[in-house]
Amino acid sequence: MTNVISADRSANKHYLHTGFSASISSSYTSPGAVPRGITWDGTNVISADGGSADKHYLHTGFSATVSSSYASPGVSPSGITWDGRFSGAPADPEGPLVGGGKLVEGGILAGRLVGAR
Repeated sequence: MTNVISADRSANKHYLHTGFSASISSSYTSPGAVPRGITWDGTNVISADGGSADKHYLHTGFSATVSSSYASPGVSPSGITWDGRFSGAPADPEGPLVGGGKLVEGGILAGRLVGAR
């Protein structure tokens, strides 16, 4: 995907931008009430909901169709990324990422974890 994707918790939407721009080419309603994170695994959107559901969702492509979900390891997740193997979301905005049941530490660069241990 060569376009930016974003989550808007005020409008409860996920957006597909045209390249790196404010222009929106597609959108759909988030499966959760408070979308607070979104990433792309190369095929599908993975999103985080920080509302009462506190879930991570695996979408089918760029669509509102959810193929799988699980409870977030942290309360009110506010971000998510994909490292090619594990999804991760900050349990604490200042803390390390939690991914695939393992603690994954490092910075985020272009949707990949850098310096993961």
